[in-house]
Formats: sequence, structure tokens, C-alpha cells
Amino acid sequence: MAKFQLINWLASGIAAGDATNFWTSIQNFLSETKKNLVATSWGVFIVAAIVGGIMFAFGRSGSEIAKSLIGKIVIGVMIVSFAVALISTIASMGGQTVTFK
Repeated sequence: MAKFQLINWLASGIAAGDATNFWTSIQNFLSETKKNLVATSWGVFIVAAIVGGIMFAFGRSGSEIAKSLIGKIVIGVMIVSFAVALISTIASMGGQTVTFK
């Protein structure tokens, strides 16, 4: 899905031929990317937390693996959350102020 968004973003920026439209299309693409990242990360987080909880509940070796898994889940969610700051930094390099809708 992100591949198609990137292609559409490039096509709209090149076809517009205007710098204002180009940066507006970048801003829209980054806004959509943020929404997709957040939705995907929360979905993965919920499923992984359920699996980790079930593993923790059953058995000695399963609980050791679950502790490691839950730690990795927390770190992964933090990385995705900080990706929003990265997206807005990249957009600000083009002189745009990003407002996520």
C-alpha cells in the first residue's frame, strides 16, 4: 500500500510542475503515512501483547520467551511512535509545517 502511495505522490508532484503543489502532495503523503503507521503499530501491538500474555501464562520456557517478547513489543511501539517526529522533521526540511489531520 505504501508503494502505491509513494508512486501516486511522485506522479502528482511531477505532473503538477508547481513547487507549491509538490510540497502539498508531500505533506499529504506524510500525513497518510503517519496514519498508516499508527494504525498498523497498534494492531500489531495488541496481537503481540495477547500472544505474549498467553505464552506467559503457560509454562516455564514460554514465560521466559514471553518476557523477551513483551520487552521487544514495548521497544517497537516506541520506535513507531518516534517515527512521527521523523516524518515531521523530513517535511520541515522542505519548508513545510506538518499538521497531521
